[in-house]
Amino acid sequence: MKKQKQKKILVVAAIALMIALVSGMGAMTYARYISSSKVEDVTATAAKWGFVVNVNTDNLFSTDYVKGAGDYATPVANDNGVAVNAAAASLAPGTSGSFTVSVTGQAEVLAKLTLAINVDSNIHLNTHYPIKWTLNDGSSDLIADATIGDLVDKLADLSITIDAGDPAVDLEYTITWEWDFNDADTAAAKEASINDTIIGFKSAGVAYAALGTTYDMNGALYNTHITSEQYADAAYLSTTLKFDFTATVEQIQTVTP
Repeated sequence: MKKQKQKKILVVAAIALMIALVSGMGAMTYARYISSSKVEDVTATAAKWGFVVNVNTDNLFSTDYVKGAGDYATPVANDNGVAVNAAAASLAPGTSGSFTVSVTGQAEVLAKLTLAINVDSNIHLNTHYPIKWTLNDGSSDLIADATIGDLVDKLADLSITIDAGDPAVDLEYTITWEWDFNDADTAAAKEASINDTIIGFKSAGVAYAALGTTYDMNGALYNTHITSEQYADAAYLSTTLKFDFTATVEQIQTVTP
Protein backbone atom coordinates (compact mmCIF):
# COMPACT_ATOMS: atom_id res chain seq x y z
CA MET A 1 0.00 0.00 0.00
CA LYS A 2 2.82 2.33 0.89
CA LYS A 3 4.52 1.68 -2.42
CA GLN A 4 1.33 2.47 -4.32
CA LYS A 5 1.03 5.84 -2.56
CA GLN A 6 4.62 6.63 -3.42
CA LYS A 7 3.94 5.79 -7.09
CA LYS A 8 0.91 8.09 -7.10
CA ILE A 9 2.97 10.88 -5.59
CA LEU A 10 5.66 10.40 -8.22
CA VAL A 11 3.08 10.45 -11.01
CA VAL A 12 1.48 13.60 -9.64
CA ALA A 13 4.92 15.20 -9.30
CA ALA A 14 5.84 14.21 -12.86
CA ILE A 15 2.62 15.72 -14.19
CA ALA A 16 3.23 18.93 -12.27
CA LEU A 17 6.76 19.10 -13.64
CA MET A 18 5.50 18.66 -17.21
CA ILE A 19 2.90 21.40 -16.72
CA ALA A 20 5.60 23.70 -15.42
CA LEU A 21 7.86 22.93 -18.41
CA VAL A 22 5.06 23.47 -20.94
CA SER A 23 4.08 26.76 -19.29
CA GLY A 24 7.70 27.91 -19.42
CA MET A 25 7.98 27.01 -23.07
CA GLY A 26 4.77 28.92 -23.83
CA ALA A 27 6.12 32.01 -22.12
CA MET A 28 9.33 31.80 -24.15
CA THR A 29 7.34 31.55 -27.42
CA TYR A 30 5.79 35.01 -26.88
CA ALA A 31 8.97 36.77 -25.78
CA ARG A 32 10.68 39.41 -28.12
CA TYR A 33 13.66 41.73 -28.40
CA ILE A 34 12.82 45.47 -28.15
CA SER A 35 15.09 48.50 -28.76
CA SER A 36 13.50 51.95 -28.96
CA SER A 37 14.23 55.66 -29.12
CA LYS A 38 11.81 58.55 -28.68
CA VAL A 39 12.16 62.13 -29.94
CA GLU A 40 9.74 64.65 -28.55
CA ASP A 41 8.60 68.11 -29.74
CA VAL A 42 9.81 67.80 -33.34
CA THR A 43 9.21 71.24 -34.97
CA ALA A 44 9.87 72.77 -38.39
CA THR A 45 8.67 75.92 -40.13
CA ALA A 46 8.07 76.69 -43.81
CA ALA A 47 11.10 78.14 -45.57
CA LYS A 48 10.90 81.92 -45.88
CA TRP A 49 9.64 83.46 -49.13
CA GLY A 50 9.98 87.19 -48.78
CA PHE A 51 10.39 88.51 -52.31
CA VAL A 52 8.50 91.63 -53.31
CA VAL A 53 8.16 92.42 -57.04
CA ASN A 54 7.23 95.93 -58.12
CA VAL A 55 6.71 97.39 -61.61
CA ASN A 56 6.75 101.20 -61.69
CA THR A 57 5.06 102.62 -64.80
CA ASP A 58 4.81 106.25 -63.64
CA ASN A 59 7.10 107.37 -66.48
CA LEU A 60 5.86 105.01 -69.19
CA PHE A 61 3.26 107.00 -71.20
CA SER A 62 1.71 110.40 -70.66
CA THR A 63 -0.46 113.09 -72.20
CA ASP A 64 2.31 115.63 -71.54
CA TYR A 65 6.01 115.44 -72.36
CA VAL A 66 8.59 118.07 -71.41
CA LYS A 67 11.93 118.48 -73.15
CA GLY A 68 14.70 117.70 -70.72
CA ALA A 69 18.47 117.84 -70.85
CA GLY A 70 18.64 114.90 -73.23
CA ASP A 71 17.40 114.43 -76.76
CA TYR A 72 13.90 113.32 -75.81
CA ALA A 73 10.87 114.78 -74.07
CA THR A 74 9.86 112.73 -71.03
CA PRO A 75 6.48 112.24 -69.31
CA VAL A 76 5.61 114.79 -66.63
CA ALA A 77 2.59 116.40 -65.05
CA ASN A 78 1.05 119.11 -67.20
CA ASP A 79 2.80 122.48 -66.89
CA ASN A 80 3.72 125.48 -69.01
CA GLY A 81 6.77 123.78 -70.51
CA VAL A 82 5.10 120.96 -72.38
CA ALA A 83 6.81 119.95 -75.60
CA VAL A 84 4.04 117.49 -76.51
CA ASN A 85 0.44 117.69 -75.31
CA ALA A 86 -2.18 115.12 -76.28
CA ALA A 87 -5.77 114.31 -75.36
CA ALA A 88 -4.80 110.84 -74.19
CA ALA A 89 -1.64 108.92 -73.31
CA SER A 90 0.42 109.05 -76.47
CA LEU A 91 3.78 108.71 -78.17
CA ALA A 92 5.31 111.10 -80.69
CA PRO A 93 8.62 111.76 -82.44
CA GLY A 94 11.07 113.16 -79.92
CA THR A 95 9.41 111.56 -76.87
CA SER A 96 10.51 108.73 -74.61
CA GLY A 97 9.35 106.87 -71.54
CA SER A 98 10.31 103.98 -69.31
CA PHE A 99 9.22 101.55 -66.64
CA THR A 100 11.25 99.86 -63.94
CA VAL A 101 11.08 96.39 -62.42
CA SER A 102 12.49 95.91 -58.93
CA VAL A 103 12.86 92.78 -56.80
CA THR A 104 13.73 93.02 -53.11
CA GLY A 105 13.55 90.72 -50.11
CA GLN A 106 14.99 87.38 -49.14
CA ALA A 107 14.08 83.72 -49.34
CA GLU A 108 15.48 80.48 -48.01
CA VAL A 109 15.05 78.66 -51.32
CA LEU A 110 16.64 78.91 -54.76
CA ALA A 111 14.66 81.20 -57.10
CA LYS A 112 14.76 82.86 -60.49
CA LEU A 113 13.41 86.09 -61.99
CA THR A 114 11.89 86.12 -65.48
CA LEU A 115 10.54 89.07 -67.47
CA ALA A 116 8.15 88.77 -70.40
CA ILE A 117 6.34 91.07 -72.85
CA ASN A 118 3.33 89.94 -74.87
CA VAL A 119 2.70 92.38 -77.72
CA ASP A 120 -0.88 92.89 -78.89
CA SER A 121 -0.14 95.71 -81.36
CA ASN A 122 2.76 97.96 -82.30
CA ILE A 123 3.10 101.33 -84.03
CA HIS A 124 4.53 100.84 -87.52
CA LEU A 125 4.18 101.46 -91.23
CA ASN A 126 5.13 98.32 -93.13
CA THR A 127 8.72 97.58 -91.96
CA HIS A 128 9.18 101.02 -90.37
CA TYR A 129 9.05 100.63 -86.57
CA PRO A 130 9.79 104.07 -85.08
CA ILE A 131 9.75 103.06 -81.41
CA LYS A 132 13.14 101.78 -80.24
CA TRP A 133 13.69 99.92 -76.97
CA THR A 134 16.49 99.55 -74.42
CA LEU A 135 16.82 97.05 -71.56
CA ASN A 136 19.16 98.01 -68.72
CA ASP A 137 20.06 95.80 -65.74
CA GLY A 138 21.11 98.68 -63.50
CA SER A 139 24.70 98.77 -64.70
CA SER A 140 24.67 98.27 -68.47
CA ASP A 141 22.39 97.98 -71.50
CA LEU A 142 21.56 94.37 -72.35
CA ILE A 143 19.91 95.49 -75.58
CA ALA A 144 19.60 98.97 -77.10
CA ASP A 145 18.01 100.71 -80.10
CA ALA A 146 15.95 97.57 -80.71
CA THR A 147 12.45 96.84 -81.93
CA ILE A 148 9.95 95.53 -79.44
CA GLY A 149 10.22 92.16 -81.21
CA ASP A 150 13.94 92.10 -80.42
CA LEU A 151 13.10 93.00 -76.82
CA VAL A 152 10.62 90.12 -76.59
CA ASP A 153 13.31 87.68 -77.75
CA LYS A 154 15.90 89.12 -75.36
CA LEU A 155 13.59 88.80 -72.35
CA ALA A 156 12.74 85.22 -73.34
CA ASP A 157 16.45 84.34 -73.09
CA LEU A 158 16.92 86.21 -69.80
CA SER A 159 16.84 84.17 -66.59
CA ILE A 160 18.23 85.62 -63.37
CA THR A 161 19.04 83.15 -60.59
CA ILE A 162 18.71 84.22 -56.94
CA ASP A 163 20.68 82.10 -54.47
CA ALA A 164 18.90 80.65 -51.46
CA GLY A 165 19.42 82.79 -48.38
CA ASP A 166 20.93 85.71 -50.31
CA PRO A 167 20.54 88.54 -47.78
CA ALA A 168 21.00 91.39 -50.25
CA VAL A 169 18.55 90.83 -53.10
CA ASP A 170 18.03 94.17 -54.79
CA LEU A 171 17.50 93.69 -58.53
CA GLU A 172 16.38 96.44 -60.88
CA TYR A 173 15.69 96.37 -64.61
CA THR A 174 14.61 99.40 -66.65
CA ILE A 175 12.93 99.20 -70.05
CA THR A 176 13.01 102.44 -72.04
CA TRP A 177 11.29 103.41 -75.30
CA GLU A 178 12.26 106.28 -77.60
CA TRP A 179 10.80 107.69 -80.81
CA ASP A 180 13.64 109.35 -82.71
CA PHE A 181 13.00 112.94 -83.78
CA ASN A 182 14.80 112.35 -87.11
CA ASP A 183 16.23 115.84 -87.51
CA ALA A 184 19.28 114.63 -89.44
CA ASP A 185 19.55 115.78 -93.06
CA THR A 186 19.90 112.34 -94.60
CA ALA A 187 17.82 110.30 -97.02
CA ALA A 188 17.08 107.71 -94.32
CA ALA A 189 15.96 110.37 -91.83
CA LYS A 190 13.71 112.01 -94.42
CA GLU A 191 12.12 108.67 -95.32
CA ALA A 192 11.55 107.93 -91.63
CA SER A 193 9.93 111.36 -91.15
CA ILE A 194 7.58 110.72 -94.08
CA ASN A 195 6.54 107.38 -92.55
CA ASP A 196 6.09 109.00 -89.14
CA THR A 197 3.88 111.70 -90.65
CA ILE A 198 1.64 109.15 -92.37
CA ILE A 199 1.28 107.35 -89.03
CA GLY A 200 0.28 110.67 -87.46
CA PHE A 201 -2.28 111.33 -90.19
CA LYS A 202 -3.85 107.90 -89.67
CA SER A 203 -3.93 108.41 -85.89
CA ALA A 204 -5.77 111.72 -86.42
CA GLY A 205 -8.36 110.02 -88.63
CA VAL A 206 -7.34 111.90 -91.76
CA ALA A 207 -8.99 110.38 -94.82
CA TYR A 208 -6.71 108.83 -97.41
CA ALA A 209 -7.91 111.22 -100.10
CA ALA A 210 -6.85 114.18 -97.96
CA LEU A 211 -3.23 112.99 -97.98
CA GLY A 212 -3.09 113.99 -101.63
CA THR A 213 -3.42 117.65 -100.66
CA THR A 214 -0.39 117.50 -98.38
CA TYR A 215 3.21 117.42 -99.62
CA ASP A 216 6.21 115.78 -97.98
CA MET A 217 9.63 117.43 -97.63
CA ASN A 218 10.63 116.26 -101.11
CA GLY A 219 7.65 117.90 -102.74
CA ALA A 220 5.71 114.67 -103.34
CA LEU A 221 2.17 113.97 -102.16
CA TYR A 222 1.89 111.76 -99.08
CA ASN A 223 -0.54 109.41 -100.80
CA THR A 224 2.17 108.61 -103.34
CA HIS A 225 3.99 106.75 -100.57
CA ILE A 226 1.11 104.45 -99.65
CA THR A 227 -1.93 102.97 -101.38
CA SER A 228 -5.46 103.35 -100.06
CA GLU A 229 -5.56 99.61 -99.32
CA GLN A 230 -2.34 99.83 -97.29
CA TYR A 231 -3.60 102.94 -95.49
CA ALA A 232 -6.70 101.00 -94.40
CA ASP A 233 -4.84 97.79 -93.50
CA ALA A 234 -4.16 97.62 -89.73
CA ALA A 235 -1.51 94.95 -90.34
CA TYR A 236 0.36 97.31 -92.68
CA LEU A 237 -0.21 100.57 -90.79
CA SER A 238 -0.81 100.56 -87.04
CA THR A 239 -1.11 103.59 -84.75
CA THR A 240 -1.40 101.75 -81.43
CA LEU A 241 1.17 100.25 -79.08
CA LYS A 242 -0.38 97.75 -76.68
CA PHE A 243 1.35 95.07 -74.66
CA ASP A 244 1.26 93.09 -71.42
CA PHE A 245 4.32 92.85 -69.20
CA THR A 246 4.95 90.26 -66.52
CA ALA A 247 7.72 89.99 -63.93
CA THR A 248 7.82 86.67 -62.08
CA VAL A 249 9.95 85.32 -59.24
CA GLU A 250 9.52 81.59 -58.69
CA GLN A 251 11.18 78.86 -56.69
CA ILE A 252 13.36 76.43 -58.64
CA GLN A 253 15.11 73.19 -57.72
CA THR A 254 18.26 73.49 -59.82
CA VAL A 255 20.02 76.26 -61.73
CA THR A 256 19.31 76.19 -65.46
CA PRO A 257 22.58 76.18 -67.44
